[in-house]
Amino acid sequence: MKNNKLFSLFTVLVVLSAGFIACSRDDVAGTATDTENTVAIAGVVKTSGGVAARRASVQMISGASKFGDKPVVQEAVTDSVGAFVFDTVAVDTFNLLVQLEDSSEIAFEASVSSDRLGEKFEISVDKPAIVSGTFNYADYLEEVTIGSGFKLSVLGTGIEQSVLAGDTFAFALPAGNFKLAFSPNDEAVVQKLRDLDYPDSLIYLQISAELASNDTLHLGDVRWVMGEKPVNAWKDSSRISGYVVNSKKKAVAGAAVRLVTDIYGFEFAAGVTTSTAENLVYTDSNGYWSLPFPTQVLYDSLRVEATAADDYIAVSRFIKVSELKKNEGKNISLDSLKLAKTASLNLEVRLVINKEDSTQTDNCLMNGIIVGLVGTDRFTRIVTCDQAFLSGLPVDEHPLVYYTSDMAVLSALWERDAKPESYLTFVRFVGLAPNDTLERQIVTYTPPTL
Repeated sequence: MKNNKLFSLFTVLVVLSAGFIACSRDDVAGTATDTENTVAIAGVVKTSGGVAARRASVQMISGASKFGDKPVVQEAVTDSVGAFVFDTVAVDTFNLLVQLEDSSEIAFEASVSSDRLGEKFEISVDKPAIVSGTFNYADYLEEVTIGSGFKLSVLGTGIEQSVLAGDTFAFALPAGNFKLAFSPNDEAVVQKLRDLDYPDSLIYLQISAELASNDTLHLGDVRWVMGEKPVNAWKDSSRISGYVVNSKKKAVAGAAVRLVTDIYGFEFAAGVTTSTAENLVYTDSNGYWSLPFPTQVLYDSLRVEATAADDYIAVSRFIKVSELKKNEGKNISLDSLKLAKTASLNLEVRLVINKEDSTQTDNCLMNGIIVGLVGTDRFTRIVTCDQAFLSGLPVDEHPLVYYTSDMAVLSALWERDAKPESYLTFVRFVGLAPNDTLERQIVTYTPPTL
């Protein structure tokens, strides 16, 4: 099963880059004073107001094509007229990262190719975009101890920021498209996970971000999750994608989108903390998300759930496993998920006993049940003749399910491959409204017969 991990606070980061790929140099170019025939890259940096940027940092970054790679960074500092020079370039493609001395303005140019050598660059820096959120995790990994130290990496920029689990974070990035990743801060831990055959897709929680100058992207509650090593039989191109929008059909950036592959809450019933590492992504500035087909679906279908800060939620239609098989190697594009304020449900479960079955009891306290909304992670455990309060629910009409919480009974049913329909009870509720509670709904429960 998979496991949760928290992520923490960031101080403001500032980035500005232009292109990257492997580089073997790590020497530092000087200020823009020597512009003889050895000049490979030269240019001028200006502020957003058009003024020459004195003592601005210009970094040439290469050698980091994936998370975990160590980038090679060459740095130059602009002179009194905002000019900079790099004498040599040992690679075909690199990135440029530029920031003012006080980090108030930054810029980025990606994938600068060697055919632009000799060109004089004119780079204008601007106000950074701010990315923020709260980072958390839960450590259930038996094979290696993770600890609470993590880091945030921005691919192709050489930027890394240490974070402590449980804190909020806020950091700055230039305008552009970026891939961010949270991962354990200790390189020995990362290597240990790789030695245990955990893929980078689980070690590095990746987030795509398309940012504009002076933009703000709030990621909400970011969770690093480590789970079982996946064995995915699907083709790599097998994906599910879509958009997340608000009630006015405007794109929502930073919404958490996950695949709910345990639609009946069986893992919750077994006391397992559900992992979402490979089934979790955050929307970009256009509200877009994309996820690979899941390695495991516990029943015959799955659902997509989107959540955002301030208790907003949306869920997709049910996607059958047969639909995944039919579309292997393709992309399943879903209708936009429209976020709405969550709803609540106040439920009373009454016990109804079959008197002809001597294995059952009419004692309410002897009959515990699991109650939840199908295709979400909103499940709770109560005893019959008690009330269940479910919060954080998607609005409109959704099926509710309940069944015995006795693991001995469930295990026996699973061992004999009993069809879930034989021991699950469904109720369809209509009228779950945003920011509202559906009061005192009464249902009945009859314990299963073994």
